[in-house]
Amino acid sequence: MRERRLVAEPSESERRRGERLTFVGNYLYILGSVSLAITLFSLWQGLYRLTPWLIPGGILLLVVSLFLGRILKAAGRRLLETRLASTVDGMDPYEFEAFVADLYREMGYYTKNVRDSADQGVDVIAKRYAETLAVQVKHYSPDRRVGSREVRDAYAGARLYDADRAVVVTNSYFSKEAVGAATRLGVELIDCRALKRMIEEHGWQSGGL
Repeated sequence: MRERRLVAEPSESERRRGERLTFVGNYLYILGSVSLAITLFSLWQGLYRLTPWLIPGGILLLVVSLFLGRILKAAGRRLLETRLASTVDGMDPYEFEAFVADLYREMGYYTKNVRDSADQGVDVIAKRYAETLAVQVKHYSPDRRVGSREVRDAYAGARLYDADRAVVVTNSYFSKEAVGAATRLGVELIDCRALKRMIEEHGWQSGGL
């Protein structure tokens, strides 16, 4: 199998920026904790009688520090996280189908691409031990969501191929209606975030194809 590299690491500048944001976020968390300790100590010692502004000032500093710290830490984590590479969105539908079949093969499945024009909503058959999966693969632009019709097609296709489960895999996201249909029909949904986790779990590297 060709080595395929799907998950992209942040650039060096993104990494440095993420580390700085995380550091500042942690610093603000510490500042908030110190502010809380001072406020509680002041209440305990009755110092607020001498400096009435100390309590509201400490509470304000605590809230602002924790709020900003949380925002900056989240921003830093986003920059430090791996992400789906643009190469995935640049694939054509057939390349993406082959890619998903390769991924299931890495997971220990025997896979077969269904290239029949009347594939009945199934693109890949994946078998492992006594389990058979009917996988529908949808390669969409990031702003287009997979709908409930595709989920129903996958469910019907799984029954046609006598599969144990239906799965829909996409490089995008699923609509609310698709999630509801999948819940009712017992169809497994794998969006770009779940796909990224699958790739990371099975040890594929970052970069381009």
